[in-house]
Amino acid sequence: MKLILSAPGGLEDLVAQQSAQLGCDVEHVTPGEVRVHIEDPAKLYDLLLWLRHTSRIILPLAEGPVEGDEDLYRLTQRVDWTRHLPLVPGFRVDVFGSAEWIRDRRYPAVIVKDAIVDQFRDKFDDRPNSGSDEPNRVEVRFNRGRATVGLNLAGEPLDRRGYRAPGHPATLREGLGAALLERARWTPETPLMDPFCGSGTLIIEAALIASGQAPGLYRENSAEHWLRYKPDAMAAARARAVKKRREPPREPRLWGRDIDPAFIQLCRKQADDMGLTPWVKFDVASIEELPDVERPDEWLVLTNPPWGKRLRTDDIEHLYETLGKTMKAHWPGARLALLTDRRELAQATGLRVGRRNAISAGVDKLHLHHYDIGPATAGQPVKTIEPSPDLAARLTKRYKHLRKWANRQGIEAYRIYDADIPEYSFVIDLYGDRIHVAEYEPPKQIDPVVARRRREQMLCTVAQVFEMAESDIVFKTRARGGDYERGEDDDWMEISEEGARLRVNLTRYNDTGVFLDHRGARRWLAQNASGKDCLNLFSYTATASVRMALAGARKVASVDLSPRYTRWAEQNFRMNKLAKEQHPLIQADVVEWIYNAPPAIYDMVLLDPPTFSNSARTDTVLDLKKDAASLLAEVHRVLRPGGQCLFSNNAKGFKLPKELEPAWSEVVPFTERTRDQDCPPSHRSGHKSWLLTK
Repeated sequence: MKLILSAPGGLEDLVAQQSAQLGCDVEHVTPGEVRVHIEDPAKLYDLLLWLRHTSRIILPLAEGPVEGDEDLYRLTQRVDWTRHLPLVPGFRVDVFGSAEWIRDRRYPAVIVKDAIVDQFRDKFDDRPNSGSDEPNRVEVRFNRGRATVGLNLAGEPLDRRGYRAPGHPATLREGLGAALLERARWTPETPLMDPFCGSGTLIIEAALIASGQAPGLYRENSAEHWLRYKPDAMAAARARAVKKRREPPREPRLWGRDIDPAFIQLCRKQADDMGLTPWVKFDVASIEELPDVERPDEWLVLTNPPWGKRLRTDDIEHLYETLGKTMKAHWPGARLALLTDRRELAQATGLRVGRRNAISAGVDKLHLHHYDIGPATAGQPVKTIEPSPDLAARLTKRYKHLRKWANRQGIEAYRIYDADIPEYSFVIDLYGDRIHVAEYEPPKQIDPVVARRRREQMLCTVAQVFEMAESDIVFKTRARGGDYERGEDDDWMEISEEGARLRVNLTRYNDTGVFLDHRGARRWLAQNASGKDCLNLFSYTATASVRMALAGARKVASVDLSPRYTRWAEQNFRMNKLAKEQHPLIQADVVEWIYNAPPAIYDMVLLDPPTFSNSARTDTVLDLKKDAASLLAEVHRVLRPGGQCLFSNNAKGFKLPKELEPAWSEVVPFTERTRDQDCPPSHRSGHKSWLLTK
């Protein structure tokens, strides 16, 4: 059985991850949906009970190109609806997406309804009712000239768990609340507090997870009216879910507080209705009344404060300022994550933002801001962190060896450490006299308290080995779903790489402007570029283009969609006294650009695409595993006979499409040829490359 799981914007990775954990084979992830395959159709009932972040489960029944109403009617008629829908109760048609020929979404809904009704009349001389109140859901999805017609087996969105009464005042949907817990890296072992809990969504969603209760245990689904519905399979799934419930702790560690007594009363009623009262506690209190706790460094404070829609700006900024001051005074060492729609409110806390996650909530574009509250203030004990002897020994050995090699090569930026010791999962790079540390996002099964202590020990060890203050170490966490731009600092510096000058920024972005593990590829390109016409696709800051141009390439064209990277590339070219007229920097959608490029005009192409891209600047969606063949076919077209393409990517599990090989005279695995001494194979890296000759 193939299924489509709807995914709120920015949460596709969470939907894919949970569906895989529930036993689905994830086939395709695109904006707004995750397509999966299940071997056993009975697994559907587990999905209806356990999926937390998706809102709909669609069983696709017909898919194809649709250019108008007649095509849509014929596509709908391809399904034998009498095998899926009963005469009673009836059905409704929901339409998602758009097409050029659609002016009103009610129009395709009527076409689909007519196609289904006509089929029933022809077979039974009778028809089911149709209307917005009917429980069976037929769904039509339009995308890029194609339509998918299927059944929504969930009915009402799955993230409506059933614990909210009609007219519920909450603004945070249950599925989004569960997603915020994931983005904040909360685990059931971590005590949680929400000082602006409102109707308690975050605390109740955490209690569902901690108690092992299936979020869909108490809700009804449209699948119950589906003619292929198996009541025994659903009963068995519910029985399995009930067995997974855990015993509550002696003292609740999920704590909601709010200044409004009506909200707290509502929270307590909802928790009681769901059987979660032993897991939670709710208090009426203002943010100024935040109490001291014994071990604040073990707590996560996750909250969705007011955004200012019902308060004056001065009042709302004061509220955020009070939150920051109270956290620093009473909860040193805690983690804080807060959701808001404006960066200035996040800054009003007076706390330094560590990372941000973009979150879509309907028309609101929000960010989840993460902070580590500073150390204890005067009069409070300060924990001492000892350096790790094993990590110190590893860093000292690597640095002693690599600095001699780098000096001989004229390299000022190189990698010293890449998760060599599993407990310390970090990348440590040296840029001149500065240290750049990037943490691999800890797995969710790692207690955040343990992860933070390892982080502190790592920073302490790096500071000791390199004889520098911890505050001078640039530290980042590479988290999926995080914003690319991290801060406002214009912390620019220049480095030298084998005669080239390159501009980097260690603090403002997740990446620094130069990929150190690609240096071997840049060296090979420079060694082979002399006198050739070269093309750099997805050129980023054009560091490889600089190396090729300095090595005597006749022409190097660099193409990238980002205006920021194009400006950065211009600065790299200016520093190396390279003329843009000879080596053009082109800001464009790479896929569209190469499709329109003339044939047979380049001798060498560097193709290093992202694994997935759906930039707001273009309608093109690039999925490398799906699009690699067509992309390489265009590269083949623009190469001259005998020309070469260095193709590399970081897609985990990527395999070169076999159908490509007949078109190329030679295809050679090239990963080992492009590795440098400071970047040996890493269990974390999916980087691989091939050399293809036309």
